[in-house]
Amino acid sequence: MEYQKNLMTTTLSAPFIFYTVVPHLNNSAQVALDEANQAFQSNNFQQTLAGYKKALQAAPTSGHLLSNLGALLSSQGLVDEGVKNLNKALEFDKKCVGAYYNLGTLLINSNMFEQAQRFLEQAVGLDPEHSAALNNLGIALFHQQKLDEAHNMFEKALAANNDFDFACHNIGCIEFEKSNMKDAIAWFDKALAMNPKNFTTLNSLGCCFFIENQTDKALEMYKKSIALSPRYRMPYYNIGFMAIEKKLI
Repeated sequence: MEYQKNLMTTTLSAPFIFYTVVPHLNNSAQVALDEANQAFQSNNFQQTLAGYKKALQAAPTSGHLLSNLGALLSSQGLVDEGVKNLNKALEFDKKCVGAYYNLGTLLINSNMFEQAQRFLEQAVGLDPEHSAALNNLGIALFHQQKLDEAHNMFEKALAANNDFDFACHNIGCIEFEKSNMKDAIAWFDKALAMNPKNFTTLNSLGCCFFIENQTDKALEMYKKSIALSPRYRMPYYNIGFMAIEKKLI
């Protein structure tokens, strides 16, 4: 396992939540939300943003809409403004699962894992079978080296959604962290059976094969990862590291 700490792997966090359906909206707000949903499907940030803002003009105390707006702004790098709207969502609606989840996810992306844990625990407390919140809570625990607790959250996420490849991937990361490579490979294989195009899982599987001295298999996984996502940097680094360590160059 001498190479393990030098390889590049990562956990997988489920993305921000956007409510496409919001309860108790008046007609004007509903029409604006429908416009925002259509724009979101087309990846049109500006029109989605305009739709959410228009909906909020008609329903300014909707926690769901404020959560959507905060998540959208945060995902586009406007973090301060995003956080303001997410906090405002919770001022109006203490039971808005999406706002707690989105704040926790944003904090994970900023490597603030202890703070993320608190918000994600709130989300899970309100919705104990929320697979994305359970998964991301597991990540917050994982990065605090609370591996058994993290494993429990990932198992719960998988129980809530048995097609959730992120949870399988993340259990694989725990086994990798514990140097249990055969178990890690089994979990990464399970994740790939659910989603063969997950380039992150392919990269992590390559790391396992490299540590198990299966260089050809490792290279195959890295190449598959690159073919799916040419801008994903981790397999390039891992191929370079492998080539140097195995004196292939």
